[in-house]
Amino acid sequence: MEDFRFTDFDWIGFDLDHTLVRYRLRALHELIFDCLVSYLVDDLSYPQRLKQNAVRHEFVKKGVVVDTYNGNLLKLDGSMRVARAFHGSRRMSDADVELVYGGERVVDYPSDQYSSLPTYFEAACADVFALIVDQRDSDASRTYPDATDPCESPR
Repeated sequence: MEDFRFTDFDWIGFDLDHTLVRYRLRALHELIFDCLVSYLVDDLSYPQRLKQNAVRHEFVKKGVVVDTYNGNLLKLDGSMRVARAFHGSRRMSDADVELVYGGERVVDYPSDQYSSLPTYFEAACADVFALIVDQRDSDASRTYPDATDPCESPR
């Protein structure tokens, strides 16, 4: 096999499984968060106060499932049972989880109701989603453009 040379290529793309480089995840999450919040405020007319928020690194985890119908962020176990849940940025009690998802806490995943955030790139979207839910819950009289999945919104 010939030697690999960067100079042999016009451009190089990276995915986020750390194949060739180690990413500075905190900086990456801050950049993604800031870009998404700017998009919501500047392009979709969400309140300017959203820009006063900073990414909550402890809240950014890969493998989160977004329940777009109920405004919940879920961490599922291998049996598709809800192991942990947040409504916006508020952690849900076991009783709240069982009220929404039933006593067995099993969700019908995958389905149109759920969106997965499986990679480091998408992980910051969970925090942005929580901000959107918190904003909508605090001001139910105002309607907002649909941004339930800001990672898939066109730019």
